[in-house]
Amino acid sequence: QQWRSVAPRQAQLITHYASLTQQADEAGVGIDRLDPLPAVELHLLAQQNVTMQFHAPFAAIFDLIHRLEALPGTLWIRDLRLHASTENSNSLKGELTLTIFADRADYAN
Repeated sequence: QQWRSVAPRQAQLITHYASLTQQADEAGVGIDRLDPLPAVELHLLAQQNVTMQFHAPFAAIFDLIHRLEALPGTLWIRDLRLHASTENSNSLKGELTLTIFADRADYAN
């Protein structure tokens, strides 16, 4: 019940995507691409995977990850890859894959 009170419904995932971009903006991370992948629908929940390609200094990326982990509901960072833009650059390019767990109890009846 506690998880369900903060978990997004599948119809609310678009709002959750907007929250991801807002958190990135507030952390100083530039999003190059945000791609939702097909959901994995289970009986009472759905796993919505999202890939995000971004660029920022390391401190901003660290701040973004901290912000994502503090969002309501449950999300997992499944994969995170970082590499330098150029040898002499302070900026990094990265890609991460998130899994957002959505409540689909309304659909399971």
